[in-house]
Amino acid sequence: MFVERLKRKREEQGFTQAELARRIGVSRDLYNKYERAGIRPTHETLISLAVELRTTVDYLIGSTNDPTPPAKRGEPLTELDMQRAKTADAMMQLDDDELAKAMEYIQMLRAFRNKKE
Repeated sequence: MFVERLKRKREEQGFTQAELARRIGVSRDLYNKYERAGIRPTHETLISLAVELRTTVDYLIGSTNDPTPPAKRGEPLTELDMQRAKTADAMMQLDDDELAKAMEYIQMLRAFRNKKE
């Protein structure tokens, strides 16, 4: 999903691979690997891609089907938005066992928060 969305948004914006690579500060060869080999960019690069492609990290990684960035919806980007993007990127790089443990931890945090309320 990431590969297809990345390529589609790049083409919609009228960028070549080389031009977008330059704009986000990576080599053309590395960018090509994002589109061709499905190599995952760092969270900083993912954020840069979302900005340049006028979309969201959540859209690029498949967490939402809404490609509209918050600023276009009239909502300012917040530090929390940035932290969520970094968290989503980190979660995408976990294997199945690590992801299951992370989800258990999240459930534990939610339960703890609910007890406090």
